[in-house]
Amino acid sequence: MEEKPIGAMGVIVVLTLTILGRVKIYV
Repeated sequence: MEEKPIGAMGVIVVLTLTILGRVKIYV
């Protein structure tokens, strides 16, 4: 099973948005 580059980027984007969202909530 090979991971698609687009899929990997999608995961990174989701994680980034989640982290930024949490930071905004805490701040």
